[in-house]
Amino acid sequence: MVDKHIEKEGEDIASKWRDDPKEQDEPGASNDDDGLQQLLSNWSNPTHSNIESSILDIKSNQTSNTAIRIHGTLHPYKFTKAMFQHIKVIGQVDNKFIACMVNTEDSSSEPNLLVLIDQHAAHERVRLEQLTIDAYEKEPDSSDVDSEESEDYLPVLKTSIIIPPVQLTLSAEDIRLIKTFKPKLHRLGVGIDLPDNDTKGKGCRDVEITHLPACMVEREAHELRRGRQSVAVTMVESLIKEQLDLLQDTSGASAVLPKTITKLLNSQACHGAIKFGDKLASDECVTLIGQLSQCNLPFQCAHGRPSLIPVLDIKLMQSKLQHTNDSDAETPRLWKLKK
Repeated sequence: MVDKHIEKEGEDIASKWRDDPKEQDEPGASNDDDGLQQLLSNWSNPTHSNIESSILDIKSNQTSNTAIRIHGTLHPYKFTKAMFQHIKVIGQVDNKFIACMVNTEDSSSEPNLLVLIDQHAAHERVRLEQLTIDAYEKEPDSSDVDSEESEDYLPVLKTSIIIPPVQLTLSAEDIRLIKTFKPKLHRLGVGIDLPDNDTKGKGCRDVEITHLPACMVEREAHELRRGRQSVAVTMVESLIKEQLDLLQDTSGASAVLPKTITKLLNSQACHGAIKFGDKLASDECVTLIGQLSQCNLPFQCAHGRPSLIPVLDIKLMQSKLQHTNDSDAETPRLWKLKK
């Protein structure tokens, strides 16, 4: 349920566009290309019958042949973080992309590859990594945490007190896992008060969630401000179940953010990111690319989509043009015309 809610929230705010592109066109505005296509589609050729254009079918050979042709026309590139250290920002394109030149060879030569960087994906990546850093804090003192090993230097998620506490009913097996992995849950910012008695029978107990990760509390407050239904209980149940299952499967060897927390941060990163249609000054483009160069994963947005695409290799184009010119300069082989 929490996944559906987060996905619904993403539909509301995750658009790349600042405004709906359809609303940007003036009412009644005509498109010459559309008019020409309409004219051709209605025209009856008196000599040849009109050939119906085929539909690209994933099951047909047409798809694979097309893919092969496209692959054959592309020059493969391997992008590394080192390329961002010598990147040259050209400027914004169509209020959507930032044109840049990067060097795919050695850092001493001039940049040769023109790339377009998605300004929304780039800013989303910058925000996600900063939000992830801000979500953590150092463990001040673990002396009151029931753990056999020191956790003084291990990062923990920032936590917030829940008033009133969230009430949950958990099974005896869940209670056992919580007691076993309580230090792990503590590092995730989850605080649970366990009663001593069986309050529901058959081993089930009512527990109180007293602390939650700060990012989850912020999401709950955001939902209430927008007049939506509270999602605190749903998020808590999803987080605890997900983490207990993971800790049980890995015998406590979990070192990644839970999926529930990751989705919350992804949604938050997308919500405040630069959109398509936002005009950026030259210095803002340089600043954004500089921030992107410091990211751990600068080549993809928070949702895993690529943030840049190669457009033109200047050196490769020059070499092909030179080869073409050299070929044209050759002496015509007139002897081939003789029979």
